[in-house]
Amino acid sequence: MKKNLKKTIKVCIKKIKFLIFLTFILTFNLYSGSPGSSGALFLNYSPSARASGMANAFSSVTNDVFSTYYNPAGLSEIDLIQFGGSYTKSFEDIIHQYVTFAYPYKIGEVFGISFQSLSNGDIQGFDAGGKPTGNINTSNKAIGFSYSRALTKDEIERPVLEAGASLKFISQNLADVSANTFALDIGGIYSLKPEKYWLKEIPAQEFRFSFLLKNFGPGLKFDKENTPLPFSLTLGASWISHPWGKHKLILSWDNVITNDDGFKMLFGAEYYLFQLMSARVGFESSKDTG
Repeated sequence: MKKNLKKTIKVCIKKIKFLIFLTFILTFNLYSGSPGSSGALFLNYSPSARASGMANAFSSVTNDVFSTYYNPAGLSEIDLIQFGGSYTKSFEDIIHQYVTFAYPYKIGEVFGISFQSLSNGDIQGFDAGGKPTGNINTSNKAIGFSYSRALTKDEIERPVLEAGASLKFISQNLADVSANTFALDIGGIYSLKPEKYWLKEIPAQEFRFSFLLKNFGPGLKFDKENTPLPFSLTLGASWISHPWGKHKLILSWDNVITNDDGFKMLFGAEYYLFQLMSARVGFESSKDTG
């Protein structure tokens, strides 16, 4: 048993080293713009309170209906129909809504659909001379269609290697000007567990590794100006353990490269107590000051 554990840890360390190396290679090769250079930023609004509590270090952890946002590959772990949604109202009457639905066609193969919108409240308009012209109507919407499949499974039909994709149709309106486009999310998750883990009395630890390409597609074109989408590439890893009884600990780490903020790292932790309540904490490297 100890030999298998040591072997598993060595394999995980090798994968993590490769993950770090690949991330830094991509950091120097992927174009990074200045903050605010991309449009349709409402696509970056996190819809899940659980993921937000872990600083959105969630690409390898996600395995429920909100996988339509965080990594479509995670949908393949869903066994029953799921429905989820969130409603967030912040300052200046900014309202974000997210609704999502997942339907397991069969074990390891799941379809999903999602809708999100952002309302900016009343925006005062001005003419060329600086005089008020009344309020301007705005609209930010996106609808997505997702598909996920377990490419490989273990002996009890649980996903080992998962892949998924989401196709999103995006629309923005500002007064009488509008722009429409589409974007693609592509993701994968690989789970590493001990051999015959389902036979053990103590729940087995699990290592998970993820890949996510998000908002890949042509930009939004208002009149003659083209604004790029908030494209990002994520490589993540997480460790799931059971330190005591029915308690559960999750540690997660995401490396994210965006065309808006450059490179950042996300760290998250979650601790379940007696399957009744949980505590979460997270840290994002790009927000450590200010």
